[in-house]
Amino acid sequence: MPPDEITVRSEITWNGITFPVTSLRSDTTDDIGELTRRKGRLSGYNKEHLRKITIEPGVQDIILSLSHYKALEEIVIENPSESIYAHFSIWDCPKLKDIYVPSNVDSVPQLRDCPNASVIYAPDHPKYKIIDGDIYSRNEKTLYDVPSTTKKYVVKDGVECIAFGAFAGNSNIKKIIIPDSVRKIERKAFYNMTNLKKVKFGNSVRKIYGGSFRRCNNLKVLVLPKNIRQVTDGFGGKRFCKLKRLYINSPKLNKANFTGIPKTCSIYVKNASVKKMIQKQSNLKGKIIIQ
Repeated sequence: MPPDEITVRSEITWNGITFPVTSLRSDTTDDIGELTRRKGRLSGYNKEHLRKITIEPGVQDIILSLSHYKALEEIVIENPSESIYAHFSIWDCPKLKDIYVPSNVDSVPQLRDCPNASVIYAPDHPKYKIIDGDIYSRNEKTLYDVPSTTKKYVVKDGVECIAFGAFAGNSNIKKIIIPDSVRKIERKAFYNMTNLKKVKFGNSVRKIYGGSFRRCNNLKVLVLPKNIRQVTDGFGGKRFCKLKRLYINSPKLNKANFTGIPKTCSIYVKNASVKKMIQKQSNLKGKIIIQ
């Protein structure tokens, strides 16, 4: 019977020759948003029985995407002697325990539907810290990941940036409130939030990536704040975007890529110049209405 523990060695020997192992990649290297949109199936010995993964010092580049590992309890990064990068996207591993990140490991493990697990950083970690279970930069100005199971999530005042995929794949949150301190929201920030119904923006956000809202199929109404100047990246088409009404409160847009807004969605704008900009830069078939 295969073992229920796997150790990734920092070197292996074959035919009398020793080779260093510097990188570890799983079969899929999906980010958490892509991982949680897949309908993973229980199959194979590892998903049923693998209990522990240990990664030896010397493995410097780690990317693991794991879903539906029903017996997995531990992922151990043994203290490396030099700085390394590690990314973990982990979904639906019900027995998984806390993941400890040493101070010289650059890693934002993203956990979804792992009820017994959280991320713990070394107290002297130079880049990241945990506040109420969520991952922030040390200065608390960047919000990196939100595994929260709350229904209504209020972004902490003082946060200036919501990072790539920070909320992606979170199926618990239904409403997000963003304070005026947030100036930047990166790509895929809200991707595949299947139960998200409302986002309330602060007034400092100036750029929105439409792709951030792809696969948010319960999001029917979106209100963009008055200081928005750029909308880009496309919304994904009727298969991935279910918006019915989009309100643009900005009097001016410099970029207006609303490609992928379904034709059943009505867009409400403040003036004719915004309407003209949208018509010029987007291939829209729906209504654009001046309020």
